[in-house]
Amino acid sequence: METNLALKEWAVVVAALDEGEQIMLLRKGGIAEKGFDIKNQNFLFYPTLFHEMDKVVDKRYHSLLESVATVTTTDTITISNWASVDEAIPTKNLEALFHISDHYVYTPEYLKDRFDWGDTPMTLLFVRVYRLPETKTLPVVSKYRGCKSWVDLDEKVELEGSEPVLSQSEFEMKKAEIKSQLFTTALW
Repeated sequence: METNLALKEWAVVVAALDEGEQIMLLRKGGIAEKGFDIKNQNFLFYPTLFHEMDKVVDKRYHSLLESVATVTTTDTITISNWASVDEAIPTKNLEALFHISDHYVYTPEYLKDRFDWGDTPMTLLFVRVYRLPETKTLPVVSKYRGCKSWVDLDEKVELEGSEPVLSQSEFEMKKAEIKSQLFTTALW
């Protein structure tokens, strides 16, 4: 199995997913999009950085942010992980997302700003993350740039031989814990 579909995601989030610290994504779509659509159940991660990330990443993750910032360039992109969507939950309740703040890298201020952007709901994606058997480094081309969620890479990446970051039971335990905290209030 191979794919060239990649989700643009903050490098620090990809690193947290790779370490099993985070098992979900919170998405609303890019500026050019009218909400967030899941293009495929399986996709690669295209890690991104921007210069003021330390202001929107919780202090607990600053050392992880520093480590990814030192290895991320603007000329190439290194693909090392892919994900499979386990469940997608839309919500228009910010308080519900604050209940699970121990499970994502964002500051409350950033999450509120992102949540308030546009009328579309926030989508919480539980994702099972895998490490590729070999990382793939590709040149960054102009069509990858811009504020959009999805990019079609010029090359396909082989997914066979990938190893899950967490075992199925570890993933299910984390997911159950998050959902028990999440559903203490209505999601809509």
